[in-house]
Amino acid sequence: FEKLLTKKLKYTRTHHRNGARWTHDVAAMQGWSDVFGTTDKAVVEALAKEEDLTMQWEGKNNDTFVSEYVSDAFQLHPQTKQPVWFNHAQVFHPTTFPADLVAAFRRTKQWRLLWHAARVTAFSMIWYGLLRQKMALHVTFGDGSAISPREMHIIRSAIHRNMVFNRWQQGDLVMIDNFSTSHGRQPTYDKGRKVVVAWSDPVEKSDLLSSIDDANAVASEEMSIFEERWRRRWITSNDNVALIATIAGAADARGNDENKTKIKETEKEAV
Repeated sequence: FEKLLTKKLKYTRTHHRNGARWTHDVAAMQGWSDVFGTTDKAVVEALAKEEDLTMQWEGKNNDTFVSEYVSDAFQLHPQTKQPVWFNHAQVFHPTTFPADLVAAFRRTKQWRLLWHAARVTAFSMIWYGLLRQKMALHVTFGDGSAISPREMHIIRSAIHRNMVFNRWQQGDLVMIDNFSTSHGRQPTYDKGRKVVVAWSDPVEKSDLLSSIDDANAVASEEMSIFEERWRRRWITSNDNVALIATIAGAADARGNDENKTKIKETEKEAV
């Protein structure tokens, strides 16, 4: 938590002119010509400038689009003014796809998911581990240091422990507050379904908080409670899913039985 709070997160977007064919990285399947709908680099630069997106061209032929920006891991909820987890750290980490496949297997018992997880894990270990390649959408701490597999495991564990699954039926409509509740989908082999996504009432992040450090000035009481709960490893039903408040992984890592008991007791109270 402290590292996320102080270092923030750095996102790096990398696109070659043409997308990759043989890859597990979905974002890498699109080249910058697909992303921006043009093969003219000058048009890409103009679009990036219009969106206030810092970019540069890299690569052997100066033909690879690269953009980096640093953002807070937490934002203030526009209505409650409480700090909430608001980022894509777990999405853009190379260990997440294999881990999600394993989690899906444990839930569904579909062996092909486990087989797929084994293949993706082997690929990721070689491509991202040994060869030091980056995902097309890549995340690190704000200073450029890597988020370790162990650190990402703690983040994912908190998220997985708070997941609610919706089994879609024809005509279903699900509405969520995307500040207090994250959205996503799980690996599936379902075919023939169509899920349409739309956003309403968009709120610019700049309207909320320029830095999480400013939260004390905007919501000092909420922030102090939030930090105290984290340090004491407390969790209540009112905590945001992504405040990494389900610190079972951290407690396990320390082997602290007292903390494990506290977590279990408080979870019962929350239920």
